[in-house]
Amino acid sequence: MVAVVSLPPNIRDALEEPRLNPGASRETIAEAAAKLGVTFPPDYTALMLETNGAEFYLGESCVILYPAEDLVDWNDPEEGFPAYFKVFGSNGGSEKFAFDTRAQPHPIVVVPHYEPSDADAIAQGTSLHEFLNRVLRNEAFNEA
Repeated sequence: MVAVVSLPPNIRDALEEPRLNPGASRETIAEAAAKLGVTFPPDYTALMLETNGAEFYLGESCVILYPAEDLVDWNDPEEGFPAYFKVFGSNGGSEKFAFDTRAQPHPIVVVPHYEPSDADAIAQGTSLHEFLNRVLRNEAFNEA
């Protein structure tokens, strides 16, 4: 299994049924960020270096993080997402995880899979760890 030492112990210990890929190179991550116009949070980059895409359960929720080389495709304008939401994962169901590029650092938001809008975006903080802690506490898909 691929190590996930970049995750805090409480999250690492709570991962269930993890499917982890070999890590991405710094170049692959930087290329994806440049093409998307995103500054990835350092903890997201650290995880992508360990596992380039992942799927696991955390608490009651599924978390799917897309591989770096697939991020541009997931953000195709024809998908109907506002251009400032840069999708990086989903819950495998009705929600996508995205960086909101209108602010620095980019807040992470959960948005509906279909026809997302600002009104539907649920703020998760500005780091992957904040987001994953909200998932673990079953707060990520509900307004704070």
